[in-house]
Amino acid sequence: MAERVLDANTFPAALAEVVVGWPLYRRFKFVGDVSVVTIGSGRGKTPCVTLPEEAARYCERCKTVQRWRLVKPRTNFGYAQIPIIEEEEDEEIRALRFDCKNCESVLMVFLKIDINPGRVSEVVKVGQYPALELEPSPILASAMTKENLILYRHALTCRNSNFGIAAVAYLRRIIEDRLNYVLDLIATAPENEADPEALKRLSEVKMDKRFSEKIDYAARILPTRLRLGGHNPIATLHDLASEALHAKSDEDCVEIFDSCKLAVEYVVKRLKEDHDEDAAYQNAMKVLAAKKTGRKT
Repeated sequence: MAERVLDANTFPAALAEVVVGWPLYRRFKFVGDVSVVTIGSGRGKTPCVTLPEEAARYCERCKTVQRWRLVKPRTNFGYAQIPIIEEEEDEEIRALRFDCKNCESVLMVFLKIDINPGRVSEVVKVGQYPALELEPSPILASAMTKENLILYRHALTCRNSNFGIAAVAYLRRIIEDRLNYVLDLIATAPENEADPEALKRLSEVKMDKRFSEKIDYAARILPTRLRLGGHNPIATLHDLASEALHAKSDEDCVEIFDSCKLAVEYVVKRLKEDHDEDAAYQNAMKVLAAKKTGRKT
């Protein structure tokens, strides 16, 4: 994977990506001079890197994505910066604390930052508290079996430890197991404008054992309203094909896992919300109809 090119202006946003979403021990490599000189004065000035002032992250207490502000470290001058460690000094783990701006929950992230302006630099997240997530969202969990949930936790454990190949294998196993369920959700979605002839093939496709065939079919009949910006999230699942397991690195597979996980969560969430809402409406109408009939008799 090619190193990203960063400078002092783009480094904080890139570091925020590592803080919020990267697994442990994955090496974020980049080139470019990201240093600034602000700490101290005169000959005592120290080269530093600027840290992200804020980061967007899901808050378990707020149950939604919130803005998190950097609380520590900060210099005496108010800058959110840390000095660059000279090569001859011992390596040091940097602790960053972020507080949720809504409820003040705390996120601690531990980074090993190795800055080499003339060569390749790298940042590695070596610790985090609270730990990286191991649970699916409630609505996604409701679409899984008990066995699926166990495998999903295994998948996230592997992903969070940068074992991307294993994470992709677990995720593909789950999707293969629940793909017929997803096909049913898509086919019965309200306002599905798919070709009626294509929808007639639903039973046939569900009997097919080929993963790629089912994904192709699901992508064709996916409602337009779920293709935001013209992107078909189901098509993303083609990346779970065996090539990812045989030709990609762990780090490449982490990216594949993240994009496929996002696609599955988005599609299942939107489809299941509509399905459950329609089912609740139909049940409510049946109750009202029964009451109305009872009054007349």
